[in-house]
Amino acid sequence: MHITEFNSSYRPDNPVHDTAYHTAYLAPVVAAGGDLVDSFSYWTFSDMFEEVGVPTSLFHGGFGLLTHRQIKKPTYHLYAFMARLGDQILARGADHLVTRDAGGRVTVLAWALDPHPLRLSIPLDAASAFMLRSSVHEEAGNAWAAWGEWDEIRIPDYE
Repeated sequence: MHITEFNSSYRPDNPVHDTAYHTAYLAPVVAAGGDLVDSFSYWTFSDMFEEVGVPTSLFHGGFGLLTHRQIKKPTYHLYAFMARLGDQILARGADHLVTRDAGGRVTVLAWALDPHPLRLSIPLDAASAFMLRSSVHEEAGNAWAAWGEWDEIRIPDYE
């Protein structure tokens, strides 16, 4: 079974679509849904949505994983993280999913609507362990938050 046109809102102008909060909201849905379906097709890949016209603002709450200028929104990163998960589930909780792939690589996907500490014990071969951390939150991986900061940048007056 394939879920197509999947998103959290039917509106092409819902500001939540541009936020890191949206990513944390969708993560448990997509992570648990893998047990029930073969795929989730996010609605849509880009904010270019012909039925409501060409967007006039870079961030306007559009459906897409990318803005109409191809800037990756936080939810884009969720799908990128999911693509790196292995097929063997080692642990699952309300706020995390731990997997291993055929080569033995262990991947942890964790999310939080309200930030809180997460502690996991994962057995690793210390001689060959390598850790790479990628994050999406209000300060990292969040193009919408960075775009909002442009309003705070002031060009000095020259006399």
